[in-house]
Amino acid sequence: MTLTSLIAKALSIHLSVDPEEVTANLTTPPRPEMGDIALPCFRYAKVMRKAPQAIADELKAALDKERETSLKALYERIERIDTAGGYLNFFKDRHRGIFVPQYRQTFPCRSRFFNLFRRSHREPV
Repeated sequence: MTLTSLIAKALSIHLSVDPEEVTANLTTPPRPEMGDIALPCFRYAKVMRKAPQAIADELKAALDKERETSLKALYERIERIDTAGGYLNFFKDRHRGIFVPQYRQTFPCRSRFFNLFRRSHREPV
């Protein structure tokens, strides 16, 4: 499952909408310090009769509450969730090493190459 589909599935439960609708509303923030994936809560403000910032805060609290139970797979792939100005921002976990197994399959001789490189560039004693 992709990260966006995990986010959409988790949010659709709390927003009472289809995951496809949530996926369509997920955006990429204009600056990296704002997160990797964002959900603008303005669309849901009229239906829920709340301010977008209040909706974002409630969604964050609901997701944090289920962190160790049903949303464990989601929280393994994200670093944190923040709210700002009516947006719910998700930050990917950049230290997780998601691509390590694929990297090892693609380059099985990686360690031999680096060892040869180090040996050939040693400085004389």
